[in-house]
Amino acid sequence: MAKEQNEIFLLRVATELCRPLECSLDERQRIEKNWAFYEDAGKLHAIYGLAPVRTLVAEEWNEDAGFVRLRTATTAATLDPRLAELTIGTPARAHGRDLVLLAHQKVRLRKMRGYVGHPVRLVRDGDSFRAEMTPLTLIHSFWGLLGPRIRLNPHLLFCTYFSGLDLDGDRVRLGYGINDNTLGFAELEFSELWPSAPITGTAAK
Repeated sequence: MAKEQNEIFLLRVATELCRPLECSLDERQRIEKNWAFYEDAGKLHAIYGLAPVRTLVAEEWNEDAGFVRLRTATTAATLDPRLAELTIGTPARAHGRDLVLLAHQKVRLRKMRGYVGHPVRLVRDGDSFRAEMTPLTLIHSFWGLLGPRIRLNPHLLFCTYFSGLDLDGDRVRLGYGINDNTLGFAELEFSELWPSAPITGTAAK
């Protein structure tokens, strides 16, 4: 277990090398996984957690000093207790006024652990969001559940770890890591991951 607090950085994808921006947030956990960044009303936001659903908004952006300062924008209780077991994996993507993302569930066996994916929909409810977890469990393959032949992480049973999400009309593209030693991509229909997610209006600009 790491003794020091880890940090979250933003890096602009560009043809020229850019300076990474450290994300500053009061009242955060010592060790973070991912924040699901998205844009809303011209401002940078992020989903910080799913239980409760906590959203962040950037209140100061300083590229010269190399930091972005965020604050809590909204907090909404989560009714589904399964969401407390999930950590955020991918960025959030707009689907109408709502957001969608891929999250991870940790599976434990003694000192070993594994990770599988779950699609999550964040339904806009006034100024905040209501999280809904679909019944799907996503893995790369059943063979992948046997774990890697050579374990770079001695505590890892298996993992399908989602980090990339892109929406293109009714198509969903996913990028993910497999057992900490290779990667995969998948393309699916939106209805395969979120079968009961009607579009709820126009995405905020």
